[in-house]
Amino acid sequence: MSQFDQAAPSLMVDQWIQGDPTNIDQEQGNVILVEVFQVNCPGCFLYGLPAAIEIYQKFKGQALCVLGLATAFEDFDKNNLENLKKLVFDGEVVGETLNTMSSREMLHGNRLQYSIPFPIAWDQVVDFRADVEETVRKMIHRTSPTSTTSLRKVNPLFPIKSETMLKIKPEPHELLNLMPCRGHPLLS
Repeated sequence: MSQFDQAAPSLMVDQWIQGDPTNIDQEQGNVILVEVFQVNCPGCFLYGLPAAIEIYQKFKGQALCVLGLATAFEDFDKNNLENLKKLVFDGEVVGETLNTMSSREMLHGNRLQYSIPFPIAWDQVVDFRADVEETVRKMIHRTSPTSTTSLRKVNPLFPIKSETMLKIKPEPHELLNLMPCRGHPLLS
């Protein structure tokens, strides 16, 4: 949801993998571009990251800060800290990114032909399983703030389905709490 005339929230970072640690609140006076990506996201590597790198190179030395924030909301076996480190330190890609870029002959082995020159962080995981019903209610309210429908009236099996859903999906990363969007995998 867009917010105007308010300071952007700082990123909730678990660990900086590359570059000097910084955050939005430390970059006052700079335009800040945060490139959010998943390690197992072909589109991120075909379009998003190259565009962010191009912007970084074009405006390097000017009042622009480009930050990479790796997160996960699916494919947790591939979108993880271990694979992010392989990407940053060795240029190694995995999963669908590997398959897609290999089929387009855009890799050397299983490694990128380009490097990411800006700081990269791993998003912070948030444990939200304590109160399943309240957690899902807040998620729905963020995307549909006018909804007053009782979750149990919508679906009497809501508590059982929600509990099951949250047990099989790892905790979301903090970015998803700060900047929720419609179509979020945890709501579908």
